[in-house]
Amino acid sequence: MSQVKVIGHATTFVKAGSFVAYAMAMGKRFRGFATIESEVTISNSKIRGGKSSGYAGRITKYSKTQVYVNPHYANHVNNQRAREHGDHPIEGLEHFESAPRSWGTRIEGTSFVEHKGNYYLEVAVQRCLETQYFIDGQPVAKDTAEALLHPPRESKRQKTAKAIILRDYRADSLRGVTWTCPESGVKYELTIE
Repeated sequence: MSQVKVIGHATTFVKAGSFVAYAMAMGKRFRGFATIESEVTISNSKIRGGKSSGYAGRITKYSKTQVYVNPHYANHVNNQRAREHGDHPIEGLEHFESAPRSWGTRIEGTSFVEHKGNYYLEVAVQRCLETQYFIDGQPVAKDTAEALLHPPRESKRQKTAKAIILRDYRADSLRGVTWTCPESGVKYELTIE
């Protein structure tokens, strides 16, 4: 991984409804490795028992995650396969191509997906730095909250030991984004209010 020398620093506060326009205006400067802070109410489809569980709309998750903005999913998977298997071709394993999205429309030249009037930031997850769960606003142990949720689905197509995880963050769930522009070396710290 190449190092980026930070030559400047920009701290910005934007309103939640302005984040997508701000990020799109940044163009190619809004890409690369980043840290994202998000807060989401867990959807009923991810809760065991759904609406009838008694937890519908009550579980919130805060996370701080290192990601790669503007991922090229197929490249990430093929690069991971190369890391795991070196230069040796794998018998019967074709070059990975990503399948079309099952929902939403990618906005050309950005890392955003539009779906039913909402915008989602598509990223490749590198690692989770912090996770906190809340039920009715009160903190609960991670194990307690995760026992109420369906386990995450695993990819059946990647055929890698280490999964490449793509995540779509709904723009209004983002609380902060920090990244360093690979071209300019400017570090951006964005707080979303």
